[in-house]
Amino acid sequence: MLLAASVFFVGNPPTSKAKVIYDGVEIVKGQTGKLTFSKDVKVYKKNASGQFESMLVKKGNYFRVYNIEKYSGQTYYWMSSGYRVQASNLTVFKAIPFEQRVQFYKNPAYMWINRDKPFYSF
Repeated sequence: MLLAASVFFVGNPPTSKAKVIYDGVEIVKGQTGKLTFSKDVKVYKKNASGQFESMLVKKGNYFRVYNIEKYSGQTYYWMSSGYRVQASNLTVFKAIPFEQRVQFYKNPAYMWINRDKPFYSF
């Protein structure tokens, strides 16, 4: 019985991938950065009825950032669970290096686009 169990586990190794860690926390596919707070901050999200909900984030806590948008010269971070916050001196954003983010894809393609030079792909 023990031999049969060991043959099963050797023949079928676990398929879990190693976790990708950046700045002391696990990152996930689609994440572009990590946002920490230097003071207690209220963050907001719009619920299904169109009303805004708020949540108080304590100093030192962090959120995963999935998107960054700019409107009228202001930067907004879209975080996990649908929350959003405006960039200020109370927020500390750390972008996840490109090399870390591509580890979630089998065959990533790299593109470099610059308006002053030709398009390159490798």
